[in-house]
Amino acid sequence: MSSYNIWVGSQLGTLKEFNFVKLIILHTKITKLGVQFKDNLTFSYGDHSTTDKLPEILSMCWTDTYEKEICLGLQNGNVKHFSTDTCCYTTNWKGFAGKGQFTGLHHHEGCYIGCFDSGELYYNSGNSNLMNINTGGQTSKMTVNPLNPLLAATGGKQNNLKLWDLSKSKEPIFKAKNMPNDILGLQVPVWITDIAIIPCTHQQPEIITVSKYHKVQIYDPRAQKRPVSTSELGNSPLLSIALVPDQRKIIVGDNKGTVTLFDLKTKRPAGNFKGCTGSIRSIACHPSENVVAVCGLDRHLRIFDLKTRQPKYKFYLKSKLNSLLFHSQLFKQNKREHSTTEYDENDSDNSDVWDDLEVIEDSLPQKSE
Repeated sequence: MSSYNIWVGSQLGTLKEFNFVKLIILHTKITKLGVQFKDNLTFSYGDHSTTDKLPEILSMCWTDTYEKEICLGLQNGNVKHFSTDTCCYTTNWKGFAGKGQFTGLHHHEGCYIGCFDSGELYYNSGNSNLMNINTGGQTSKMTVNPLNPLLAATGGKQNNLKLWDLSKSKEPIFKAKNMPNDILGLQVPVWITDIAIIPCTHQQPEIITVSKYHKVQIYDPRAQKRPVSTSELGNSPLLSIALVPDQRKIIVGDNKGTVTLFDLKTKRPAGNFKGCTGSIRSIACHPSENVVAVCGLDRHLRIFDLKTRQPKYKFYLKSKLNSLLFHSQLFKQNKREHSTTEYDENDSDNSDVWDDLEVIEDSLPQKSE
């Protein structure tokens, strides 16, 4: 039995948790008892220490591989820590306050890496010094190499892809070159909206970008400065990208709700995930389970099966959504428990779940004999 939790950040400043362990338990008996839900299995967490309007959650990341704390990049530039064990906010770091709106956030060994739409990339090194790097213009996205977090890639509007080694210098170790001019002799416009780095241990990883001009580009810094592959995908601006684990595939979302599985080998679409209606703001694949989560401006969180591309769950969250994270460590723990013991229908640990359910009585009149 698989189970996983998802954390979602909204534009209203609330952090939402989805407990899929509880959902799966309910679905095992929903047809037997004839019950209905009193809630949608959602837990919302807002910072109630202030009466002011909560700042929008723009970016999210885990503090470490244990996934005990979430870093939230807020609209006002502050970074808040949320403990998944105690379900409360623990730290409010203001080192980035007033810098702008987050376009990327990462936490590595007690240090913060933050990028803002103004084009400023900051790295809070271990000696508490705040290193500032100018990325060269408006920056729409910053992401790091999962296996080498000090290797960051940036890009934005008329600001082509750059790769930075934050441990060495303020100069990029790779600076992409634009495509040749078009047939009219005009410069090809650049507007990178999202970036994905294929995990590797060396200093020149493969990088995939998507743009407002509905292009998917693959860069290989070891080969050349221009993209080694450029593909057009649809006719709408592409906004989000996610790597499929252990496969040469990506999932791309645009501003009209189209979510596409794209094969990096054939450079062609491999199918669509249907059902989304609004602009896609965040896509995440579970590292070990064949599921993908999608959220955006249509206020829904959708879970799809990665193999069949069919929808599994859909939740309405009442507010526009910006980012999401899979809680993979919780999944691994529950998977070990279910692999050793079968589900006990009389387990007292699940009694509180059934206490919250009400029985639906048959309201139809009985047929007389």
